[in-house]
Amino acid sequence: MNRFVVERSEVELESNFSPRLWALVHDVPVLYDALLDSLYPFGLTSMDLRSDAGDGSVGSAGLGFWLFDGKTNVRVGLDTVRFRWASFPSDFASPVDGVTAALQQALSGLRFRTHALSYACHGRVEGAKSTEFVRQFIPDGPKVDGFGEHLGW
Repeated sequence: MNRFVVERSEVELESNFSPRLWALVHDVPVLYDALLDSLYPFGLTSMDLRSDAGDGSVGSAGLGFWLFDGKTNVRVGLDTVRFRWASFPSDFASPVDGVTAALQQALSGLRFRTHALSYACHGRVEGAKSTEFVRQFIPDGPKVDGFGEHLGW
């Protein structure tokens, strides 16, 4: 069996909460203080907090910041908090716990309704051309009128 070598990956965790995080609009100092206190161990400072007006609507407004020297991006919105990592982190839970604690401090009664975790990776197959590897699983590519033959088959 050929070995797949991951060369680049991306992880995203999006959590939807209820009720909405109105502290993002009304109690901004409380939210900022909670984030700064909870995330100080991960290197967060007041210079890192970036408010974002979005497209001008209330729902698109948010707050963004980076942790772990730019390896973790966090975006807090009215309905969601989203974490993005450029590669699968060795310490996945600590920043999530820190942000969750800060959000719950800023809005007592905050609960999460849903969580979605996505992982994507790109890489190469050792010992085989990519077309040969894919052909093992998809022997005949889809036929699309007007597009001609597939370059990889």
